[in-house]
Amino acid sequence: MGEEMHKRIIVTLICTLTLLSVSSGQTSDDINMDKKNPKLESILTQMINSEDPRLFARTHGISLENSNIRVIVEMSGEKATLPDYLIEENRQNNNVQVMVPIDKISILSQEPDVMFIRLPSKPLVDTVNPTPADQTPVPKSGFNSALLMVFSIILILLIKKKGDVILVKK
Repeated sequence: MGEEMHKRIIVTLICTLTLLSVSSGQTSDDINMDKKNPKLESILTQMINSEDPRLFARTHGISLENSNIRVIVEMSGEKATLPDYLIEENRQNNNVQVMVPIDKISILSQEPDVMFIRLPSKPLVDTVNPTPADQTPVPKSGFNSALLMVFSIILILLIKKKGDVILVKK
């Protein structure tokens, strides 16, 4: 093989590794974050933008009953009213714990009296369903992306020595 062929192979490897490192570092959850609703907690935005919101809820430990999830709606005032499609469970000051259909969360966030919607940190009503051990979400790791970037840098360094390819013996 000639020197020109070695250069082409190395450039192709670098391009491939670079593309892999860029694409493997981005998950579908990251892509869905582009559709961020400022009135929704991040995990709720991810859930309603996911392909299967019910599966997302189960795998992320979100309390799910039929197609309803339990959320805390932070209202503009204590006397603010809620839409009829919600099931109110408890109210403390301007925080209201409700059951809401998954497909109505985005609509609920558009209500003028709704300031923010989040998952309950501590339930106001003792009705939380624990996540089974086999459904506990696994934390994401950027290890694969970092490894691909390191390989790309090594390959770049190998071909940069006065414009000559180090791997090719003359």
